[in-house]
Amino acid sequence: MSSSADKDRSTRERPSRATLAWALPYPVMGLALVIWLALGLVEGDAATIAGYSVAAATVIGACALVTLSRDRVRGSYLADAGLLVAASIAAAFALEVSWCRGNLAVEPRFLALEAGFALLALLALYLVFQRRGIGAGIGVGVFCAMGLAQYFVCVHKGTAILPSDVLGMATAMSVAGGYVYKIDGTVILGISIAAVGWCLCSLMHGRQTASEKGRAPRRRRLAVAGNLGVAAACAGSFVAMVTLVDFGVALGVHVDGWDTARSYERYGAITSFVAAVQDLEIPRPADYSSAQAVADEQELSDDYAASTDPDARAAALAQFAETRPSIVCVMNESFSDMSLYDGLGVGYKGPAFFNSIDDALVRGQLAVSTYAGGTCNTEFEFLTGNTLGYLGKGAYPYTLYDLSTTDNLASQLSSLGYDTCAIHPNLGTNWNREGIYAGFGFDDFLTIDEFEDAPQFHSGVTDAATYEEVLKRLRGSSNPQFIFDVTMQNHSSYAQDNIDPSLLRGYEPDYLNESQAAELNEYLTCIDASDRDLEWFIGELRKLDQPVLLVFFGDHQASVSAAVNDAMFPDEADQTHGARTYLTNYLVWANYDVAGAGSMRVEEASSSTLGALALDAIGAPLSGYQEAQLGARLSMPMISALSYTDVEGHHHATGGLKTLAGADPNGDPAARARDAYLKLARVQYHRFAEHVQ
Repeated sequence: MSSSADKDRSTRERPSRATLAWALPYPVMGLALVIWLALGLVEGDAATIAGYSVAAATVIGACALVTLSRDRVRGSYLADAGLLVAASIAAAFALEVSWCRGNLAVEPRFLALEAGFALLALLALYLVFQRRGIGAGIGVGVFCAMGLAQYFVCVHKGTAILPSDVLGMATAMSVAGGYVYKIDGTVILGISIAAVGWCLCSLMHGRQTASEKGRAPRRRRLAVAGNLGVAAACAGSFVAMVTLVDFGVALGVHVDGWDTARSYERYGAITSFVAAVQDLEIPRPADYSSAQAVADEQELSDDYAASTDPDARAAALAQFAETRPSIVCVMNESFSDMSLYDGLGVGYKGPAFFNSIDDALVRGQLAVSTYAGGTCNTEFEFLTGNTLGYLGKGAYPYTLYDLSTTDNLASQLSSLGYDTCAIHPNLGTNWNREGIYAGFGFDDFLTIDEFEDAPQFHSGVTDAATYEEVLKRLRGSSNPQFIFDVTMQNHSSYAQDNIDPSLLRGYEPDYLNESQAAELNEYLTCIDASDRDLEWFIGELRKLDQPVLLVFFGDHQASVSAAVNDAMFPDEADQTHGARTYLTNYLVWANYDVAGAGSMRVEEASSSTLGALALDAIGAPLSGYQEAQLGARLSMPMISALSYTDVEGHHHATGGLKTLAGADPNGDPAARARDAYLKLARVQYHRFAEHVQ
């Protein structure tokens, strides 16, 4: 009898298979942290890393012991309710702490709101899994994973996760292998908090009582349906809240386009993300009507016509009609002149050859709508002439809209008899380019499949390899060509350590830490390589016996720019300060003498107006929309998703189109810029938004 009793007692004390399954994530968490530590992928001094590691081991170990004792807990639905609330708070903290980098600055009311969102999610999952803790536990894991994703996006891009990042997930995954995934102590802390949340979920009883087991099948089916119904109500409550409540108006949540991470730190990741989603709808401008838009377009076109030299324009038009020069547009990955930042404090002069070109038709700084990523937005603006300044922050048109009926440079030049080709030495599916280019009317699209044996540098096929393909097409046809080349070699990350050390600049600015300085030098070496390839390419274009226009520009700056900007210009107003990181450089150059061109012009431009500016420079026929863009530039030289400028160089925030009315076209520079901004907004809404919404 004693032996039998001991055996029964031993059986009761042995953890059940379900309990062992609940305990499995803890050694997985511990192993993951050990691997990160062993690979040297945890940032911080030794004492700090050791402190976080010991704390994490203690918390994870304690949670494991509690979970292994869960069979002794007599659960109830009332207890489960308390555990759900506690687990929701843990989930919210696991999300925010994981990416805050030691600066958890979310306002308490928004942290409470985020915990409320987590409670809705965990409750819904708890009910979907028929009142079992595993559903809520999965929810805690998802919140922790969201925090990790936010952390890595902030580290590698310098921005928070926006709706467009989710829409462009496939593209992001295709280049994810080029990054180094280091963590810091806050990530370890976030994982530890997630372990606590998982432990709380493990204590939810998840077992049927004797009365529940004895229910008739029909009553059990009704119970299942009831649980699913309440879960659906939870999901519906969240959808209703984010659909019906304007977070900007009701809660004062405004995601700052200059520094999205700072906004997320203040309002919370989920709240800020929802606010960004709500900004995706294309705002209808104040006082909008189709008739008013047509009138505005004509007025801006008249401004453009009045600003041109009629004789020079007539000569350029006649020359273009006779020669029809080929047009090559190179959107060079991450190309920008970092000497913009006071020479980086180390006397950096920028890309030597690019800056030495003095026979361009026009060149200057270029306002773009993206930073450290999001190439497709600069591409969209350049090819269509539409600016993200009127589409709302966070919009990625390539993934949001059907652009098959949108006017663009490829279809415009094709109608003039040009052969059209797009080149991108990477996957054709990135940013939905295959579908977009087909809709735009490109005759050919060359992807990585055509560059299998091409030389590589840093992140991919060299610029020179794409230029060789351009030259091949120019030499192989007597027809005028429009070629759009999207390069790849300079793509992030800049911690790949795959460049010959003898090529590195070796700068060690005292305002950057060791890893930031290494990224800066790797990036600048990429720019040096692009500069050398550009010099060779222009040299080859000079030798051609056919007229060619080259439009060369960078799509965005590198993520390290933000740290440099903060260090070199620490006391600036936000708009002026942030705008600097949204500037790249461009040039419009021809290998022939363009009639009526005169000496080289240095002008500010935008990626959305660069196409019209280039066509105008060689006397190509312009659409009414392009003439209106050039007319608006007279009062508003630059515009991007984040700001527009007046002729005195002052930046003004975009947005507010529903109330931006009554601008004085005869007022001071700021008023004239606002008038041009509103007029062009109505023109773009008429030309673009009415056809894609």
